[in-house]
Amino acid sequence: MEKPIFGTALGERANTDELLQKLRDLFDLIINA
Repeated sequence: MEKPIFGTALGERANTDELLQKLRDLFDLIINA
C-alpha cells in the first residue's frame, strides 16, 4: 500500500501505524457514508 502524504511527517513518531489505522477507519466511514 502507498503511504498517505501526511504519513511521511507522522512516520517519525512512535505509534504512527496505530494513528494511521484510526485515520484510515475514519476515512472509510466518510467515503462509505
